[in-house]
Amino acid sequence: MSDKKSSSYVMKCLPGSWTRTAQQKIRETCVQMEMSGSVKETKNVEIKADDGLMTCRKTRERFLQSEVCDADNLSIFARRLAVQNAEGCQRLFCPIDGTSLKISDSTGHKGLGPVGTKASGAKGFIVQNSYLVDQDGIPCGILYQKYFTRPADVCESQIWAETLERTIRILSEERLAELALIIMDRGYDSPEILDWLRTKSVKIMIRATQNRKVCSPETESAKVARETSKPVLDYLSEFPQMATMEVSVPKVFRDKETPAGTSNVATTERRTCLLGLKSAPIKIFLRPKKYRDLPKSAGIDEEKRERLSLATDVLAEEINPPGEFAPVRWMLWLNYEVNSPEELQGVINDYRMRWRIEEFHKIWKSSGTNVEETQARSADMIERIARIAAVVASNIARMQRFLEANPDTPATTCFTNKEVESFKSVDVYYY
Repeated sequence: MSDKKSSSYVMKCLPGSWTRTAQQKIRETCVQMEMSGSVKETKNVEIKADDGLMTCRKTRERFLQSEVCDADNLSIFARRLAVQNAEGCQRLFCPIDGTSLKISDSTGHKGLGPVGTKASGAKGFIVQNSYLVDQDGIPCGILYQKYFTRPADVCESQIWAETLERTIRILSEERLAELALIIMDRGYDSPEILDWLRTKSVKIMIRATQNRKVCSPETESAKVARETSKPVLDYLSEFPQMATMEVSVPKVFRDKETPAGTSNVATTERRTCLLGLKSAPIKIFLRPKKYRDLPKSAGIDEEKRERLSLATDVLAEEINPPGEFAPVRWMLWLNYEVNSPEELQGVINDYRMRWRIEEFHKIWKSSGTNVEETQARSADMIERIARIAAVVASNIARMQRFLEANPDTPATTCFTNKEVESFKSVDVYYY
């Protein structure tokens, strides 16, 4: 094998974070081994550089293609790790959110689907993630992942509902349902998801994006709901303010060309705002849209299209917002009651835990494992690599948050003694 080919396949095996010095050492070692023996003898050999070990690409690929690394086993491993890290916790948060993985596919043979806008022409996976976080905001791990390409025969919100259903089932199986609060952000405000507010086996919080029709919790029929329902903001205007709360938010300036209250000019700076908090029990009047191309997809379990879902609505609205900034307004759907100002303030603090899954996505995709840079050639292999990288990214996020909260804690808190000893033997060039 030529020096150029050796260098090429070795570079694909190396972590992107390694320095050029480390990469050069590995490359030189590989070339020397290729020159000292036949290609057949060196395909499966371990390449040694200083005190570190790196397996050949062929060995790595055989491991990834084995049954040990199939999607089901990797999913079980990630779930067990998350549950193990959650042992002893008094309270848990489970943010659910989706993201897209953009993977290069110049030939179009990898079996990927469109992501992003149609104009971009990008290919990849769409992934729904359920992420477990403890009461101190320290990540426990990945509870569930759903990989899919954009469907042509079903509404995507039904896949979101499937993710929520599987998450609830896993929490129940692991006996964590009573401790957990599932948090879902904007975009999940759809009839298929809101229908799950009827379950009481686990607490659910959903960020509202639509001024949906609601009615009194005593309403029992769709006929009465059609006659009495009104937009939720109008409904809540009749209720008094229960509490106030100061929060720190990003500075988002109003765009003069858009209606008041909208915004698209954000900065990294932050400001303090005073929120007025309201809460009221309501019933959401759900009327799923009739999808033009998929008329049957709007129905859920062959139930009637018009449904009433009992919930608690929480509204946090900024008091006297400055003229140059877009006012803050958060509205949340809950499937549990809020009975005091302290509980109402706690709801807003709980919602902040949703940001932990955004931190995980960043580490997974761009600032840690860089999973989107994989050169795997099939959808199955890409998913396997992504699942492994997701566990690594989750562990990185866990270590970061744990060290911030406990800067003087010994390394053995996060690692086993064997892992600590192995780190000591790794060459400094690897970092």
